[in-house]
Amino acid sequence: FNARFDRHGSGVYLLSSLDRDYVALLYLDPATATKRTVFEVAGDVDLFALSPDGQWAAVAANEGGWRKPYLVPLDGGEPIEIAAPIGTIEQFSWSPDSQSVAFDLSTIERPAAIHLADLTGEARIVADGDVTHPPATVPAESRPSK
Repeated sequence: FNARFDRHGSGVYLLSSLDRDYVALLYLDPATATKRTVFEVAGDVDLFALSPDGQWAAVAANEGGWRKPYLVPLDGGEPIEIAAPIGTIEQFSWSPDSQSVAFDLSTIERPAAIHLADLTGEARIVADGDVTHPPATVPAESRPSK
């Protein structure tokens, strides 16, 4: 699913359930015919977007029927859970400098909002279709513990 070349054009990131119970983000190296798992959870990874610098992936993972956003360092570091509620995410869009990612998020309480997250996982609402809720910042320290 959704194959994307790495920034060098030498490998491909994709979503697959090959050899596993759930869909995960994988990296395939066609030159060596090897693959490695980049990100997986106990649920399906539904969508991803690569940062322009090729260092990060913004990922939405299905957890209990809702999508939870993550930032995944492509060098193998620990994923960062984005401080945003679970809901429905349709797409991610990276800033040209790869320092932040925007994404749409709909929840029961907020039917339409655009969130902006930095590389620490802190997120804030920058556009909201619901005038009864003003834009808000969700500090990184308020993220749920794992």
